[in-house]
Amino acid sequence: MTAHWLVQMGWSDVHVLEHRPTAGELTTKPEPRYPAGYRVAELAGIAPAELARTLDRAIVVDLDTSLRYRDGHVPGAWFAVRAHVAKHVAAMRAATPNAERIVLCGPDPDLLALAAAALADAGLPVVALAGGFKAWRDGGHAVETGHTRMADPPTDVWYRPYDFKDDVEAAMRQYLDWEVDLVPQVARDGAARFQVFRR
Repeated sequence: MTAHWLVQMGWSDVHVLEHRPTAGELTTKPEPRYPAGYRVAELAGIAPAELARTLDRAIVVDLDTSLRYRDGHVPGAWFAVRAHVAKHVAAMRAATPNAERIVLCGPDPDLLALAAAALADAGLPVVALAGGFKAWRDGGHAVETGHTRMADPPTDVWYRPYDFKDDVEAAMRQYLDWEVDLVPQVARDGAARFQVFRR
């Protein structure tokens, strides 16, 4: 299928490698997340109750998807994409000048550790919210909703038409208009070439 689409995109020299791996080349183990020898440092944690007591002196950065951030996050938390978090730290510190720590929140501990490494020069201790947002919510702490503090725009995940809470019908109509206009859009582009293969 990939070869077919490459041909459709105008690539003329496309081949499929015939390779039958031997038993020694196959494994049922999980794919390694990092190259051999690479280690992610463990990140210290802060309990939800402790964060609740010191929330006014913390910069909370939510590294979950913008969709899940919108549906609920620690009050005052910033939404940021892990790859950009370091470039936003100055603005975050300016918004909370009395901050004593940066608290990272998200479902992937390795991602939080990578973000902490990127924030090593932030001048504040960096910790993870123990148990993530789920532990915060389950502990009965206040929850904020909406795109309230966006360090990055909500372009990290695709929002399906029904993910828009304000006007689902308008979002679905916009999607259908885009879909119906695809063929004329391809024709206007001029660079896209599609071939019809017949048997």
